[in-house]
Formats: sequence, structure tokens, C-alpha cells
Amino acid sequence: MDPEAEHLLEIEAANKMHCNFLTMLGFDGERLLLKVQRRKAERYNITKANTRERQDAIAKATTSGQLFYNTQGQHFTSNDFFRAQALKQKKEDIDKLEKKKKIALAKLAIKEQRDSIIEEKGEPTEATINAFNAKEMGILYKYKKGSNPKGKKAEVLLAYLAAPAPEEIDVWSAEEEAELERLKTEEIPMADTQVAVAATQQANAVENNLELLSEDQRRSLLGAIQRSFDVAELDSDSELEDVGQQAPV
Repeated sequence: MDPEAEHLLEIEAANKMHCNFLTMLGFDGERLLLKVQRRKAERYNITKANTRERQDAIAKATTSGQLFYNTQGQHFTSNDFFRAQALKQKKEDIDKLEKKKKIALAKLAIKEQRDSIIEEKGEPTEATINAFNAKEMGILYKYKKGSNPKGKKAEVLLAYLAAPAPEEIDVWSAEEEAELERLKTEEIPMADTQVAVAATQQANAVENNLELLSEDQRRSLLGAIQRSFDVAELDSDSELEDVGQQAPV
């Protein structure tokens, strides 16, 4: 218990005892009775095991306290921890796609604004510059140059006219959006984790050095392999039964 809370409860108990004593003497002890204010126990936002939510929380955590807060200490030996480490490696791909999306959508927005201006007023010239306000000239300039203009409107016009046409805009495709969403939400298979990589390396080492193992070690290894196949077959049979039960009659 919190030491401060324990101290307050001791005061409350002493107060109650003295108030009861006053009541026994004929006084109104209830008027002096005090109670310590109770607070509800704080609830932690604990993520569920084997979910992308927990894996994201572990991957983003930078301190042991944050890890404990999200998992209540359940991360140390869980597959989620290994998946979270693999998730960190995917973050680079996510960041690259996010950046590409941001640039593509920003360029598309500028192009659409530029097209609207040109459709309404045509290309600006020294003779028609007064028909364009500073904001419109800024949009036209940014469409060609990729940055905001500096200087007076006449100077911006000259720079705009001298600038070559911009390169074709890289369109943000539906396929790229789907890939970004997949990277953000897809569950990380254990096969993509470091522990799986280490297991593969160990398996290769054993395979290449079987002659170094004793007969008992080889038998033990063979038994472990057979048990893993038995478990896989049971899982497969269970899935088939589930499908059969769900199939319409």
C-alpha cells in the first residue's frame, strides 16, 4: 500500500475511535467524524497478447516502464516481443511510403489548383499579370519550381515563365495505398522474426555437423522433429474439422 494512504487510514481509525468515545460520554461525536476520500484503483491500458496492438506498443516503447505499462510484464518471454522487433525493421518501409504519399498528394493538390487557375485565366504574361493575385502566382510558381516564391509579383512571373515544365507527377496508386495499409496492420509471422532466423541458422549448423552428435543426441533430435510434425498434423486436422462444421448442409 502507498505509505501516504496507509498514514491517512491510521488517522481515520484514530478519529473514529475518539468520536466513538465522545458519543459514549453523551456528546455528538458524529459531527467530528472524518473519512479519508477513497480513489478508485488506476486501470492500466493493457494490450492483449498476440495482437498487432501489443506488437506496436512494444515496438514504440523506449523504456522498460513503457513496456511494463502496456503488457504488465508479459513481454519478456512472449512471441509478441520478437514480432515487435521485426516490426521495427518494417517501420523504415512504412516511413518511405508515408513520405512518398505525402509528396505525391501535395504535388497533386498544387497541380489541381494550377489547372483551375489556367482554365479560368490562361497562362500569365506581362500583359495579363494584373489579372492574377499574389496567391495565384504563388501557386503557379510552386507548380513549376516546387517551392514557395520570394519577391514581387513581377519577379515571380519572370521566374515562372523562365522555369521549364515540371516532371510528370508520380501518382499515388491504389496498390501503394494497399501496401502501406498492409505494412501497418498485418500480423508479423514468427518466421520473420530474429528468433526464427536464429533457429534456422542453428538447424543448418546441426544439419552440417550431424556426425559430431552422439547417438542419443541424434535420437533426441529425431524425436523432437517427429513431435513437431505430429503437432502440425493435429493443427491441420483441427482446421479441416472447423471448415467442415462451418460448411452449409
